[in-house]
Amino acid sequence: MPALPYNNNIPTASQRLKDSQPQLKENFESLQTIIEANHTGFSATDPGKHKFLQIIQGSAPTIGTTELGIYNTLVGGIPQFFLKKGAATAYNLSAISQETSSNVTTFTFTLTNGLIVKFGFTSGGKLVRNQATPVAFPTAFPSACHVVVPTMFLNNATTSPTNTIWLVSVIASQFVMMNRKGSDNFDVDCSFVALGV
Repeated sequence: MPALPYNNNIPTASQRLKDSQPQLKENFESLQTIIEANHTGFSATDPGKHKFLQIIQGSAPTIGTTELGIYNTLVGGIPQFFLKKGAATAYNLSAISQETSSNVTTFTFTLTNGLIVKFGFTSGGKLVRNQATPVAFPTAFPSACHVVVPTMFLNNATTSPTNTIWLVSVIASQFVMMNRKGSDNFDVDCSFVALGV
């Protein structure tokens, strides 16, 4: 939408109504245009209600500790929708970020209540047989990881592995998996879903 005319200094003390009438009319027309850009019009059913929400590019707002702020900013040249709670870190609500580090790949997104979901997988036989192996998230959870649900798999296997894997421990930056070999002697990988804040 282009800039709209608005005369904020009328009427002056010395002006008669007929002198400022054109500027006042212009002001009312601009106000109606602004309102009806994203809202139903004055003469419509349910006037003033949002038709849609349109947010221009901006940066993280400074808001009160008990306030919520939503804004739109570019990440990698792509518009992203963020939620900011008070002075806390803002959450990206519209993107799934992908990261890979030390044979661990994760895809991360954040729900509107602040819950962070990471789903991913290991590669290269990350879970070494007969030992506990740390699986570090490429980016740790800000506060804590509460749940990890792993599933074993073996790339390019000609037979089904008889290994047993189980979760040993979970912290914000990683989880530890135990891989106990069966009749086969396989290093294996796992896919997983992790929930935290």
